[in-house]
Amino acid sequence: ASRRRIGLRGASGKLGANGLAETTSAEPDRREPIRVLLIEDMDHEAELTARHLRKHGIVHVMQQVQTGDAMRAALRDFRPSIILSDFSLPAFDGLSALAIARECSPEVPFLFVSGTIGEERAIEALRRGAVDYVLKSNLTRLGAAVERALQEAQARALGRRQERQIARLTGVLRMLSGINGAVVRIRDRT
Repeated sequence: ASRRRIGLRGASGKLGANGLAETTSAEPDRREPIRVLLIEDMDHEAELTARHLRKHGIVHVMQQVQTGDAMRAALRDFRPSIILSDFSLPAFDGLSALAIARECSPEVPFLFVSGTIGEERAIEALRRGAVDYVLKSNLTRLGAAVERALQEAQARALGRRQERQIARLTGVLRMLSGINGAVVRIRDRT
């Protein structure tokens, strides 16, 4: 199948609604689970990725896809908080996945989790918009990389909201200045 939802057991050992587990660490976490879109063709690698996120205390639900069409559907329907992608898949590749992500959901952070990404390809991926890459041989770095990417995305979203608010307030100030100028002109005429 090109698209599959992974039902993972958290530390509590209980499956959540819809056969998906909201994976948890040993300590309760009050945050909403993050939604992880995983572009990966190997189920055991997907399980390993989920295990490392749980180990780091990241509460999440995960959807795994293997093709561009399935990825587009997941971006639309699953609405991920973060995208993790292998670099090499049989029917798809990481740079194509990155291009789709930038086109459809540019605000969602994209990380490569790969065993085959070399230094030159990693630099190219970062230049094209990936926020980080983690080697499968060093998944202990995955949790910190995911948390940093989510914090940076949240900061960018806050900055965009603040810019919109400043633009709105600037418009209000211009309008008030115009009204004030009109009142002064009317007063001067009388």
